[in-house]
Amino acid sequence: MVCLAGRVSHLTPVPSDPDALRAWLAEPGRVDTGALSDVFSNPEIELPPAPEETLALTVDITLRHTEPRVWRRVVVPGDLTLDRVHDVVQAAMGWGDYHLHRFHAGDSESEPYFVTDDDLDEGEEGTREDDARLDQLLRAPGDSIRYVYDFGDGWQHDLRLADLAPLGHDARLRCIGGERECPPEDVGGVDAYGELAAWVRAGRPRDGVPPQFKSLEHAVDWLPLDWHPDSFEVEEADLRLRAAVATTEILARLRPEALGALLRLTQAGSTRASEWLASAAQTSLSSSDLAELTAPYQRLLTVIGGGVELTTAGYLRPAVVRQLVAALDVDPVLAGKTSSEIRVRPLAIFRKVVQQTGLVHSQYKLLMPTVAGIEFRDDPSGLWRHVRSRLPVGRTELKKEIGWFTLLALAGGVGRSEVYGAVHQLCVDAGWADDRGDPIAPDHVNELVWPTLAALLGPRWSARADWPAWTPAAAASALFA
Repeated sequence: MVCLAGRVSHLTPVPSDPDALRAWLAEPGRVDTGALSDVFSNPEIELPPAPEETLALTVDITLRHTEPRVWRRVVVPGDLTLDRVHDVVQAAMGWGDYHLHRFHAGDSESEPYFVTDDDLDEGEEGTREDDARLDQLLRAPGDSIRYVYDFGDGWQHDLRLADLAPLGHDARLRCIGGERECPPEDVGGVDAYGELAAWVRAGRPRDGVPPQFKSLEHAVDWLPLDWHPDSFEVEEADLRLRAAVATTEILARLRPEALGALLRLTQAGSTRASEWLASAAQTSLSSSDLAELTAPYQRLLTVIGGGVELTTAGYLRPAVVRQLVAALDVDPVLAGKTSSEIRVRPLAIFRKVVQQTGLVHSQYKLLMPTVAGIEFRDDPSGLWRHVRSRLPVGRTELKKEIGWFTLLALAGGVGRSEVYGAVHQLCVDAGWADDRGDPIAPDHVNELVWPTLAALLGPRWSARADWPAWTPAAAASALFA
């Protein structure tokens, strides 16, 4: 260790955060540059060879300095690299992954650390965390490493190996034990968490509000809904872990725009979305499903033929409307007066979707098939590949995002009676608001859900009958295209 005594130019408060301390010491005249490099060098970590057999590791994750102890017990395959172990800790504990993290190659922060992509972006050196397997570090019961999350609050975790066992047939990651709820994000660290937990356990008295809050109302508004330090349930932690693992594995399959919409969600919304994605990944479309899914498109293209004349206002003429209502089995109650397309809402929205997906186009007051419409009319597989590549329809950011959220909810198995509420909640969670800053209203969301429903279900999207069993698979197909 290099002594810094006598090299500090004047006495000022010394930052405790490692990154802030680096910047403070690096100020001109503060310290010798060579000494600074020696102090903060992070050497490469020599890792032993990976075990010949991958075993199941039972690992206890303990949040240090919490009393009573906040901890989890997880079972993980030993070949997980540390970047994946990070996901396990976040999900099992209940953190939101909003901040930076770091693994140290021992049970102390004085040990060398594994570098993340963020570290590399800052010019730091060392052994990459995605090059190190957990079973290279935890090899015998009692071995431990340190994991730090949020360098501001400084949440230190010990990961200690409790047991080793053959991997067996059930190789999935799982949470099998633990106690107490995860502290809220950005609460201020262990000491502030202790004050908050004691206040909540005491019934949240008005005269004992922790000092980080201005008032009782401020504290109540800031705390996560129903948060209590002793409310941990292992089943919920296991579900979070399974969802996080599934999400990690399938995020690479998601279309980039869908991933962008998901990344705007808060922790609560992300958890719900992860559960839907885990369910969606298990679905698939059979050839008969595909034929039924594309049948409304094929029937509309058949009726349109080489082209049909539109009204002056750009709507289908009454004779064509009647043909389509019959061909598409539009619910007679919803069809209304079939002399006007605009009065047959299920048909009008579906026709607009078919046009927006590039299967038909209007020109010189004619509605005609496009090259894609002609090419794929009798090819269900090609037709669906074309349609799903154009989903969700809509030109504005809000319309697109509601389309992604609708596909996500449907892929997760959300049914006809719940889908509008589910999509609205995701929009609120993603921060969509009206001109006054109030959360977006359900009525504003509902009508923007319709085009995505019509794209998957044709005019039957608004029928009173249950949706087809293949609906989640169709939505998943569009998400993962």
